[in-house]
Amino acid sequence: MLLVAVVQTKLYQVVSLFRHGARYHINSYYDGNSTKEVWGELTAVGMRQHETLGKMLRKEYIDKLNFIGSTYKHGEIEIYTTDVNRTFQSVISQLYGLYPLGTGSRMPFVDK
Repeated sequence: MLLVAVVQTKLYQVVSLFRHGARYHINSYYDGNSTKEVWGELTAVGMRQHETLGKMLRKEYIDKLNFIGSTYKHGEIEIYTTDVNRTFQSVISQLYGLYPLGTGSRMPFVDK
């Protein structure tokens, strides 16, 4: 006997919790040649990791499910981050993947 149940569900909220992307080391133990200016900062690889994650989220929640709009609206998304540069860069990179250039609101042109 085959029993099939069809359940209708509705998505109300998505919570995405993530850590920063790849970063430079935080001391000179392994690489004594690097400068302190880059210690702990996000690398280009870390930025690309979050951009890729943003693109994946866009495919799922914008293109496939139509859960959020295809252009950025500040009332649809809330972002929380720690006060560390690499986490800010991670969020910005992920948002760039979620809403690439050209998908935002148009800025009004002001002629001076």
